[in-house]
Amino acid sequence: FTLAVTKPTHAGLGGGGVCVIRDNVNKRNDVLSFPALVPQGAGGADRGKVPVPGNPRGFAVLHARLGSLKWGQVVQPAENLARFGGIVSRAFAMDLRQQAGRLAGLPDAVALFRKAGTPNLAKEGDRMDRLRIAGVLGRLRVRGVGDFYQGQLARDFVDDANSQGGALTIEDMRAYLPEVRPAITLPYIERTQFLFPSPPVLGGALAADLSGILVQSKYFELDGADRTHVFAEATLAAQARRTDWLRRDGLVTQPAYYLVDADRHAMIASALDEDRHAQRPPAGDAAIPLPPGADATGIVAIDQFGSAVACTVSMNGAFGSGKVAPSLGLLLARPSGKDSLPPVTATPLLLVGEARVKKDEERVFMAATVTGGPGATEALADLALRVSGGGQGLESVLAGPRLYYAEGTDALVIEPGLPKDQQAALRARGHTLHPGASGVRINAIYCDSGVPNENQACAAFADPRGFGLGAVGDR
Repeated sequence: FTLAVTKPTHAGLGGGGVCVIRDNVNKRNDVLSFPALVPQGAGGADRGKVPVPGNPRGFAVLHARLGSLKWGQVVQPAENLARFGGIVSRAFAMDLRQQAGRLAGLPDAVALFRKAGTPNLAKEGDRMDRLRIAGVLGRLRVRGVGDFYQGQLARDFVDDANSQGGALTIEDMRAYLPEVRPAITLPYIERTQFLFPSPPVLGGALAADLSGILVQSKYFELDGADRTHVFAEATLAAQARRTDWLRRDGLVTQPAYYLVDADRHAMIASALDEDRHAQRPPAGDAAIPLPPGADATGIVAIDQFGSAVACTVSMNGAFGSGKVAPSLGLLLARPSGKDSLPPVTATPLLLVGEARVKKDEERVFMAATVTGGPGATEALADLALRVSGGGQGLESVLAGPRLYYAEGTDALVIEPGLPKDQQAALRARGHTLHPGASGVRINAIYCDSGVPNENQACAAFADPRGFGLGAVGDR
């Protein structure tokens, strides 16, 4: 709820998202999916241009499952920030600068983000109050999330949405329910498992499949150019074998267990040539283009009792549709189909398993999210395996150069920081390098000995390419 005030670019109340959840009390690993969905008409076509928001009810379900504070205590800090004004962060100020051209044609949206007491768009360090959304949050705090979906707040939202091109009814709001389903579970080393969002969330399927190939290749045990070469080859192999389980329309055709089949992944990994660039990008019918990613942001948390959550949330584009619910003062999400939210490039991940000493005790070791554009799946898999399996530090891997094969091409995109000797070695093996900046952002927590643990040691970092926040608190 605080992000709806401080970073509504991606995390407004009108949006939706997905979480991977580890409930260590009840020993459950689940996916909580709450996309912002445009209602479907009788013929299956979208009805109107405003989706039903998923975030309020989605996070209410998350609170009901894992929360320890009272509901009002969860919502009130965000309400106070909106009512009394909060300082504009560097991250949100950058969003405003990057979207300034688009916002210039959206006066209602600009009015939400002015410096307090002025007509000017807020800058970093300015105070910005959001009185209308403070009222919404106050009603959520007092009346609960039910008011947003079946009470007066729901009616107000329907009226506002329909004045902006929507065709919602109060029945649409009442009928909206988040979905809880099992996570994709990828067996890993030392009786641990990676958890990914299950289909129809495409990002989770992509990350599970690539991670499985990389696990079988043992690339994270290699060094320098050997590691980067095998990693690059594995990413191309994953692209080429995507037709095994994915249709051109984005429908996942295989069950979750197929995406974590160790024998299949071992067969693909065994075909990787460690000495030369032999994999080729898929072409023709074998090339399945991915839908474009939308802007999103990620949240990760691990508590001292071994429960954890990793969530990505989105407005289906920066500032959503740019339209504003007039009386409520909140941005409306961009229209999106069921399978395209969360964005394909936004993926949460957890690493859980048995304690390395007490074999009967389950712990959580990692929580991470990735957002951004091309190379997101590759960056998430690379970080997760190099930190947990290769023994490298979380902060150094986050800051290190990234690389990925651009979809459907033989161009290996590398960040300029990749060491010159590794670049030369990659060229010598036949790779064609193309320098480019990474738009990918990862937030992650890693606990080497797992949690719960009397001597737990965790590190939490936000991607240095952005301006997020990572912190480890006292027990």
